[in-house]
Amino acid sequence: MSFLVPKKPQILYAPMLSSFGGGSARGFNPGGGGVEPLDVDTVFSIQTYNGNGGSQTISLTNSIAPNLILSKARSAANYQDNHLNDTTRGATKVLITNGTTGQMTYPNAITSIGNGSYQMSDITYNQSSNSYFSYAFKKNERFFDIVTYTGTGSAQTISHSLNQEVGMIWVKRTDASEDWGVYHRYLGATKRMFLNTRGSVQTSSVDWNNTSPTETAFTVGTANHVNANGGSYIAYLFAHEEGPTGAIACGGFTNGTSSVNLGFEPEMLMIKSTTDGSAYTGSWRYTDQTRGGLTAGDSPYVMLDEGDQEQTSAFGNIAEATSTGFNIRSQGDYGTSSIYWAIKKGS
Repeated sequence: MSFLVPKKPQILYAPMLSSFGGGSARGFNPGGGGVEPLDVDTVFSIQTYNGNGGSQTISLTNSIAPNLILSKARSAANYQDNHLNDTTRGATKVLITNGTTGQMTYPNAITSIGNGSYQMSDITYNQSSNSYFSYAFKKNERFFDIVTYTGTGSAQTISHSLNQEVGMIWVKRTDASEDWGVYHRYLGATKRMFLNTRGSVQTSSVDWNNTSPTETAFTVGTANHVNANGGSYIAYLFAHEEGPTGAIACGGFTNGTSSVNLGFEPEMLMIKSTTDGSAYTGSWRYTDQTRGGLTAGDSPYVMLDEGDQEQTSAFGNIAEATSTGFNIRSQGDYGTSSIYWAIKKGS
């Protein structure tokens, strides 16, 4: 195991230009050129709801046609896992980020994902008198993509459709129990983390084959959790595009950093220490403004690696949103270095 020692804090966004289509520039161009800003309201939506114990249709705050639903109980005593349902595998197929289990079928949980809503018909996501929230993601260039592939046991390159710098990748074997492999741009292609654990960053050549993803493809190595021969896999890819044109950012910071400049105000923020694997401080904590997070004082949070219900404590206030990024509440909570995943606040 080797701990990451970042070369420099990732606290400022910078112009990023690259070819696209006929060679037009993408990314933030302070001179006035480049692509139009990505409207986050067309690709991302957060909703909170109360369970009724039976059938229920959840109407999305932003009427998008989502491809991935991440749902989580806030107060329920049961079914507290972080559930992932998507249109690629089929709405009734479930993965859990806080475990190693392969794909499961819940025929009466989420039954369908449609345009502007999704439907469910039992207590798995809908226990009576309990509260829930969900994030809805739409596949879109410069924001999010879903890819499935079959493992080969030897390094292989897999195409994706982000057409943008890759910020983070979650890979899960769906036909067997394996850890969730995580690539994060701040760590680079020689490092790995696991979404289902609190562990610190590790050095590995068998996850990403020491090969950084491009704007159209990513590489997996020989590790069973990303590329066992004959295994079935799904990859969730999140773009990185800071500044006024972007809607999603994946970066990092070192201890001593007081604020991070994204170039936009975040609605959702996840922070994970790369060097501290202890309880809470080492967890993949995430919060959002819709649930009352990213404000001064104690705030609600949940963890991608845990099945606990929503917590409200000093640990919850992982950061405070600003109009251009976030202030870090307690640097001691994060160890030497941390990564983040932020999504822009919509209109």
